[in-house]
Amino acid sequence: MAQCFPAMSTASNAEKDMQAFWDKNKALNRPESPWAVYKFEHQMVMSLAHRISGAAVGVVFYAGGIALAVAPDTIPVYMEALKSLELGPAVMFPVKFIIAFPVMYHTMTGIRHMVWDFHSGYKIPQVKQMALVVMGVSIGLSALLAGIAYI
Repeated sequence: MAQCFPAMSTASNAEKDMQAFWDKNKALNRPESPWAVYKFEHQMVMSLAHRISGAAVGVVFYAGGIALAVAPDTIPVYMEALKSLELGPAVMFPVKFIIAFPVMYHTMTGIRHMVWDFHSGYKIPQVKQMALVVMGVSIGLSALLAGIAYI
């Protein structure tokens, strides 16, 4: 049985493959980092922001939920305490917007990704246009949610 499967050092094979990869890239004069090649565009930032907003929203929701679960009072007590501060719209609207924007942005970029999965829109002009539409809709919905109490 040992003769059917000769012992091979997979670590040395992997090292050889990796070295061959880098040697080939050096011979072709390729840069080591894509940041040195690609033109920096807004959809790259939006992709990164989608991931960051998703992680941030998840952390804040979990932390908020756990904090409220172990808090000594109920949610209405904390809401009344916040209302008793009598902060005007000049303070509360931006605070609400800052809370709403990551949620709306992540939701809208998620919908954009689902459209890509089920429909189309992978051509560069469409990607750029959808990125701007998503940003506009995210800002609009966040402003609507932040200002709904003032309507």
